[in-house]
Amino acid sequence: MTRRCSHPLIFLLRHLGLYGVVALCLWPVRSGFAQEPRWALDAEAQNEVPIGVGAGLTLEVPGRFRLGTSIGIVPSPYVDLINAVSTEFEFYDQSTADLISDALERSLVWTVRAGWRPFSRRGLYVDAGYSTINLGGRATSDDVLSAYLSGQRLPTIPALASDMPYDIDATLQMARVEAGWVVWLSDLYLRIAVGGAFTMASNTVIDPGQSGSAQVDSSRQTIATKAGQYLDDTFTTYVHTGTLTLTLGYRVLGPRQK
Repeated sequence: MTRRCSHPLIFLLRHLGLYGVVALCLWPVRSGFAQEPRWALDAEAQNEVPIGVGAGLTLEVPGRFRLGTSIGIVPSPYVDLINAVSTEFEFYDQSTADLISDALERSLVWTVRAGWRPFSRRGLYVDAGYSTINLGGRATSDDVLSAYLSGQRLPTIPALASDMPYDIDATLQMARVEAGWVVWLSDLYLRIAVGGAFTMASNTVIDPGQSGSAQVDSSRQTIATKAGQYLDDTFTTYVHTGTLTLTLGYRVLGPRQK
């Protein structure tokens, strides 16, 4: 014989408890789908002072983890800014700044990064990444390069064909960190961030060219090798900088934030 519970209060509590458990189980799932995109892809126009300007893509995956890459160039005013700060604080002298500027006739910056957006309804994010910066240019006289040999300027020696240019190629490997905020403006968004870029390694190759004289070419190669080593030491010791990022983005795939 089945025993029924005749007390209405016990009957009500049992049913409320059952419904409450079901509601608690279902609420986070529904809330999560409503608030967070599962996948999102953004296209961006980026300005990272004083690292470079360019374009990039950012992919956000479930859990609000971010993956991104970008490619761009280093404008000469940005190198001028780094040189101005470095010479003002006497990290290196003006002749070194001139040689660094000589290496900027062409440039390419490639960055990869990963990060996290901790809050589903807030724009805060943190990123860490890696940049490789390739610089190339030409120094037009031995006098410019001679300033970096053992910290002393060598006398001008016509026999070293000082009117021949030196080709400069430098590659910097930089660690990156960044924290910022995303502000949505209808279909577009602004991403504003501050961070840092730190040169971890550098490889500078200076090509003295061929003068037609084995003795002259040997001397020029010695100057070029020492100057390249000096620049590598300068980059890894002093080229560490804060960054200010202003980015305009557009959501290509995925729901737009509100």
